[in-house]
Amino acid sequence: MALKIADFIRNTTESLKPLHIAYTQAMWEAATSGTEGANESEKSAQAELMRFWADETRFEQAKEFHEDGTASDERTARLIKRIYLAAAKAQQDENSIVRITQLEAEIRDQYYNFRAQVDGK
Repeated sequence: MALKIADFIRNTTESLKPLHIAYTQAMWEAATSGTEGANESEKSAQAELMRFWADETRFEQAKEFHEDGTASDERTARLIKRIYLAAAKAQQDENSIVRITQLEAEIRDQYYNFRAQVDGK
């Protein structure tokens, strides 16, 4: 069982890493440039990350590992718990993911591109 848990953790983290990097880079680009294209890239990267965590199979596997308590050590148990909690909070359908990312992109666009005026300037 320990090998199965280790494989699950490794596969999850290896799959997550490029998605997380892409999202944070897109977030930085959108925040610093404020362009429509950068905001769209951030929205797309965010949706992919949300889909990753919303995967029901990943959630069920993490839940099983977390609840059976067969992790070989405290570190592994903590990793499984963190994966389980991340997946649990992200359980949603595709329509919700699309709607949330669209709304957040609209808000970010207003925030990133807000320019205050002082004395009419």
